[in-house]
Amino acid sequence: GRWLKEVDADGDGDGDEEGDGDGGDAAKQFLDAAGRYQAAREAAAARAAAAAAARDAADYTTLMRRAREAAASAEGAAMRKSAPAYVHGQDGEGRPVLVVVGARVHARRLAGEEEALVLHLLAEVEPLMRAPFTVLFVAAEMGSDSGKTFDFLRALLHRFRAIHLRVAAFYLLHPTLKMRFTFAILGAVLWGKLHHVDSLAQLHEHFEKGQLRLPAFVFAADERRQGGGASSRAEPPPPPPPSAAAERDLSAAERAQLRWGQQAAEVASAPA
Repeated sequence: GRWLKEVDADGDGDGDEEGDGDGGDAAKQFLDAAGRYQAAREAAAARAAAAAAARDAADYTTLMRRAREAAASAEGAAMRKSAPAYVHGQDGEGRPVLVVVGARVHARRLAGEEEALVLHLLAEVEPLMRAPFTVLFVAAEMGSDSGKTFDFLRALLHRFRAIHLRVAAFYLLHPTLKMRFTFAILGAVLWGKLHHVDSLAQLHEHFEKGQLRLPAFVFAADERRQGGGASSRAEPPPPPPPSAAAERDLSAAERAQLRWGQQAAEVASAPA
């Protein structure tokens, strides 16, 4: 009897210690407060995401307008002639293809023309935004010092959500092991869309022959990769000389590569 009295000290016959009812109320209040806090956090995150989306949309609209203006200028015409990116052909699904020539993008970035590159890429992409399209990234001849160029391209994909949502497939031609790892970091953006292509023969599994026009140096690089031992080496088109300030910021290796690029003849292209 004494044991029962001690256990049922609150006299309600349920064997609970006195005050358990108050403890249950406190727990309920705590859970309610936690729920309200979580709901407030989710609402704040949603507002922040909406504000960011609005800013990105305004940024995208402004840059598209500037891209159209740049495309109509003499500088835009020169950029198109050097062709760091251009639209040509269709993939096996009938989608238009944006060809991005990594070596040319890299040379232009070394010349300090990142803003002009962004405007050029946007001008090329704009006509494709009505429907899904395919990107073919040509990685041949980019070299081992291209990390910052890949960072630049990755930032573009993350920045313009409207564009990467339209990308139906992304083909990476002639990637090195390091490039495969670099593009793997883009998994969230290119999830289920990224395809590594090691040769032009493999590329023809996705694109009919004659559908694509590629720089001549891509064919030479493909022969070397396949053991053909191609001796001729066509180079990407030369970028314009950088400003003195831009050249001071380059490493010795980058300056050497830039001088080599400026001396190279503009490369011809051929159907693939």
